[in-house]
Amino acid sequence: MKYSFVCVFLLVSSVVISQPSFKAVPSKTKLGLNQSFKLSIIFEGEGDNYIPPNFQDFITSSTGRSIKRERNSNGKNISQLSYNYSLKPKKIGSFIIGPAKIELNGVIYQTEPINITVTKAVKIPEDPNNPDYIISQGVDFVTEVSNSSPYINEPVSVVYKLLWKPSVPIVSFSGFVNVPEFKGFWSKDFAIKKIEKETVTRKGETYFCVVLKRSLLLPQKSGSLKIEPLSISVDVQVEKPISFNNMMRMMTQETERKTISSNSRKINVKPFPLKGKPAGFSGAIGKFDFKIDASKKSLMAGEALNLTVEIAGSGNLNLLDLPVPVFPPSLEIYDPEFTEEVSTSMSGIKGRVINNYTIVPGEEGRFPIPSLKFTYFDIESKTYKTISSETIIVAVGKNPALSIGGSNETNGSDIKNRAPKSVSFQSFATKTNLKPFSSYSFYHSSLFWWLFLTPLLFIPLLIIYTKIQKNSRLNTVANRLRKNKKLARRYLSEAQKNMKIKAAFYVALEKAINNYLKARLKIETSEISKAHIQKLMRKRGALEETVSSLMELLEACEIARYAPTFEESMNRDYEKATLLISKLEKELT
Repeated sequence: MKYSFVCVFLLVSSVVISQPSFKAVPSKTKLGLNQSFKLSIIFEGEGDNYIPPNFQDFITSSTGRSIKRERNSNGKNISQLSYNYSLKPKKIGSFIIGPAKIELNGVIYQTEPINITVTKAVKIPEDPNNPDYIISQGVDFVTEVSNSSPYINEPVSVVYKLLWKPSVPIVSFSGFVNVPEFKGFWSKDFAIKKIEKETVTRKGETYFCVVLKRSLLLPQKSGSLKIEPLSISVDVQVEKPISFNNMMRMMTQETERKTISSNSRKINVKPFPLKGKPAGFSGAIGKFDFKIDASKKSLMAGEALNLTVEIAGSGNLNLLDLPVPVFPPSLEIYDPEFTEEVSTSMSGIKGRVINNYTIVPGEEGRFPIPSLKFTYFDIESKTYKTISSETIIVAVGKNPALSIGGSNETNGSDIKNRAPKSVSFQSFATKTNLKPFSSYSFYHSSLFWWLFLTPLLFIPLLIIYTKIQKNSRLNTVANRLRKNKKLARRYLSEAQKNMKIKAAFYVALEKAINNYLKARLKIETSEISKAHIQKLMRKRGALEETVSSLMELLEACEIARYAPTFEESMNRDYEKATLLISKLEKELT
């Protein structure tokens, strides 16, 4: 009995010892609102199908995945898989970071939940090697708005600027982490093709400055609206001791990724004034001209004319409802053709919008198209202005071609002088050339058999043609997929060769990813958009972490072409690209 107990104990102990460790290790569990912390999720093994925790209460940026392999004293290979995150709280309170999950040999493992307490902003201790302290002392991420008290639909430009002192060792920008949705606004973003660093003076000190995002907003309702902060990842270079037993205080330079958020802004949107507000006012604001024009005002019945209703100027043209004319019932009206010729810039929207009506009068007469009114709120004078069009009279004459019988009107002399057509006075034919119906049989005739058999001859030809077309399509798709995968490998190789040339490296890396996605998702170049790619990847079974990491990498490629960066960052992004492609090969169905 004693030996049995010992055997069972040893067996259970060996099973427990052999269980791989999966744990989440935060750098701190209590912090201020202005601080960030690191979270490392470590698995003693090489698992698959990793699912990250839910970070809904934190601004998150992934700092990558690492695999460490080493041999223990018994000669056995040991692997350690680490997923690393930088987290910054969104608000004050107590929060729980749920478990992460991973699979190994069909068994799913998960970490223990972590309690995080967030307090009010705290003073960060002075430490020149602490990235939080470095950022707090020399980095400003500001949200600039052109107007904090606009009317409804009045344009507001928003610019996000990152400023840092020359002494702050920012190595590179790694992309957007959290992009504001601009709830309550119509919005349009303007792409920044090239990020240019400027030197500016702020509060009497010199700063470097880059514009990272520009947007135009039109508030859609009155009241207090909030412009959410933009969050980005930056790589900061810090000095750290080489080891804990560093007697000579030898230091090494390392790059740490930190998340920075801009300030939020409150916009107090004013409603339109009630005083002097016309009954027909529909929300137009700006400076406009209004006109109605007819292509012709005199025509024959049955002919067509075009009537255009046009509003031109600057303001919320893209959101306007054009006034609708009231037409007389005798006019046949077709649905209007809408044309929008507008240009949108950071200063607002300019151009014109047009409704073009096609009108066909069915009878003669004079038909008035009544005057139309258009009212808008003049942003300069802060008053309502109404523009009225002129009444348009359409004179419709009788169309001889539409007369009964289609003959032209004539007078008496015309009838006398016109020679009668002989065909009008021909006698009826009295002889016919008819044959009895029974004398001819179509059934079993030559024509019958020809019409019956000829289609049958085309059936084999149709089958052969269909097979040829199908094989041709399959070959075309297969060739295109092979070509795109080949291009992906080529551009990855090209990116690796251009590690010393930043712009060429990131162009090649982005092309490699796009060509791989085209091949794997079976899409064309015209279908490549971030939203469409994310939708397809999720539909095909890609994990959320993989999708997010790929989007981060694509954004990093766009930004890094123009932002300062080190070779170390390029190496990391290259390894990340190859790892993501490898993961997608496993995940996508």
